[in-house]
Amino acid sequence: MTEPRAVFVTLVRGGWATLWPWLILAISFGVNLAFYALLDDPAISRQSGGLLSLFATALVANLQAWTRILPFTLGLSGTRRGFLGGMAWFVGGQSLIAGVALTAMGLLEERSGGWGHGMRFFRTATLDPLGPLGRLAVLAGVFLAVCAVGGLAGAALARWGSVGIWVLSIGTATLVSAVLLALAWRGNLGDVVTVLDRQGPLQVWIGYPLCLTLLCAGCSWLIIRRSPLR
Repeated sequence: MTEPRAVFVTLVRGGWATLWPWLILAISFGVNLAFYALLDDPAISRQSGGLLSLFATALVANLQAWTRILPFTLGLSGTRRGFLGGMAWFVGGQSLIAGVALTAMGLLEERSGGWGHGMRFFRTATLDPLGPLGRLAVLAGVFLAVCAVGGLAGAALARWGSVGIWVLSIGTATLVSAVLLALAWRGNLGDVVTVLDRQGPLQVWIGYPLCLTLLCAGCSWLIIRRSPLR
């Protein structure tokens, strides 16, 4: 068995660490369905944001995978390259499964009239104009990007501890804020929004997430490739 495959198998056998995001999503779905079933408001306004729970917990789950499995791999004389290969397989598989599952649930929700209560849990205005393959690609791409962000945070935590997480978070927030302020000061912020609005949803929700994924993957490798881990 190759090293990336061994790491992949270890990650898949992670038990609840792998299933937590889906369990949280199921709980969120049940709570939202019960909530909307008790309301008398017009069904047209029943757009839930509960789907975000999957992406938020997936980020945390992938962060934890780095802090658990990377030291374990290195302790068994594994390599960082082998770990990253196995993690890439694992994250790619997660993203594909998430895309297929969420697309199927969205179609079922559409056919059932919002689960009989007009609820929009697995559908959004961005996904509505797309066909099944487009929805699958968008959802898988966004899920992949979220997992990559979690991996970058995990790499920082594995190398520098909690200080790394704080520095990464503050640094990212500062950089994004500085860019937005610069655009607003130059009067170009509205132009950027217009350009994004004119681009197709597939470019915005697949192209940019893939770019973010590659950026996070490269930064993660640079963080852990040579330094000893905490």
